[in-house]
Amino acid sequence: MEVKIYKSAPDLPTPKYNHEGDAGFDVYSNEDIIVSEDIVLVDIGLRISVPYGYEAQIRLRSSYAKKGIIIPNAPGTIDYGYKGPVMIALANINPHNSVHVSRGERFAQIVINEIPLLPLNTVSKGEFFEEDTERGEDGFGSTGKW
Repeated sequence: MEVKIYKSAPDLPTPKYNHEGDAGFDVYSNEDIIVSEDIVLVDIGLRISVPYGYEAQIRLRSSYAKKGIIIPNAPGTIDYGYKGPVMIALANINPHNSVHVSRGERFAQIVINEIPLLPLNTVSKGEFFEEDTERGEDGFGSTGKW
């Protein structure tokens, strides 16, 4: 089993796991871009072929979170079958500080995960709620102590 990577920007560093046991491999910006108030899409100069039953999750490197940068659809997902260019959406939640991402800068990582492909079964309300759980329908903040 392997993840095939096509480098559409061959001069950028080749993605690799930097340390033994790392969950993700680093990817690099293929452009100079300023992340200020709008969401921007950053080209990473790669196309990735994910094996059937797996996904590639895109995650930000933690140093960018300290600057106020987020991936608004985090984690981004690359599904099996997608062969197009990989773009990473970035947003800046710090309105007082624009962030420059330079071409060749590693700013994100990709983690490959196995995904169980489970059948979906539409059921009635009675069937859905026949198993009582401790949490039930309690949602946002329901387990915290506010």
